[in-house]
Amino acid sequence: MSRSAVSPWRRILLGVAITLAVELVGILLLSALVQRGALEEGRAFIPLVLLAAIAAFCGGRFAAGSDLSTGGGLLHTAVFVVILLLASLSAFDGVSPQGGAILAAVLLSGFLAAMTGKRRGKGRRKKFVKMTKK
Repeated sequence: MSRSAVSPWRRILLGVAITLAVELVGILLLSALVQRGALEEGRAFIPLVLLAAIAAFCGGRFAAGSDLSTGGGLLHTAVFVVILLLASLSAFDGVSPQGGAILAAVLLSGFLAAMTGKRRGKGRRKKFVKMTKK
């Protein structure tokens, strides 16, 4: 049976929702900084890449906490990359070099989140209890 209250697939989808929410809020804050003049438009690319990487890491860590562990984090990353690719291909003719850098940052941070997730293994060691005969 599942150890967590939420099924692994639902946890992966919640991780994707967390990633999209963090990304959306960050893009809104970044665009507000550009609009106010606090950040030049030409210099907004590096914070955008960092924002995408942080969002993918947050959602990946949440998804890696499921019963699928590393597989959950990797599936989360794959779903998020497909969403980014579909958005890029629907808005533009292809993936630009800047879009490729964002995808690479998302893949790297999602892979890192999956690898630092909880380990699936032999389980906890049971404490050795001495049985004394009377």
